[in-house]
Amino acid sequence: MRQHNPDAAMPPDRGSYGIDLSGSNISPLPGLDVMPKAPAMTSIDRLGANTVRVTWKPAADHPDQVLLMERKPFYSSEIGLWHPYTFRHDVQVGATSMDRKLERDSDIPPAARTHAYWIRVVKDGFVSDLRAEKPLTIEP
Repeated sequence: MRQHNPDAAMPPDRGSYGIDLSGSNISPLPGLDVMPKAPAMTSIDRLGANTVRVTWKPAADHPDQVLLMERKPFYSSEIGLWHPYTFRHDVQVGATSMDRKLERDSDIPPAARTHAYWIRVVKDGFVSDLRAEKPLTIEP
């Protein structure tokens, strides 16, 4: 059933706000000045056939939480399929590396084999800019 909504017929102009932000100290994006910055990833080193060490630069500004994000193949037994899945690992305060196990099952399709790693930080309830994330990848 289609509902008639005359207010939605003409979308609002989202391009101009009628406020001149040039020359002012008002940030055009709310929260941009309090958004924490995630440290840069430095390397992924192989420690063996099944293990890698992921390293990154130390986190600046003492964030409340540092997270290592990992995208790797995950087997869903309910549907009998390997697919990429993102895991979150809490990092100890001051740590700059973590060892991770690679999924090397021969049934994993080539499109789902790549492992990717990146860092996120949380400070005062704000998460680092997700648009700035640049994952490092490795093939098992």
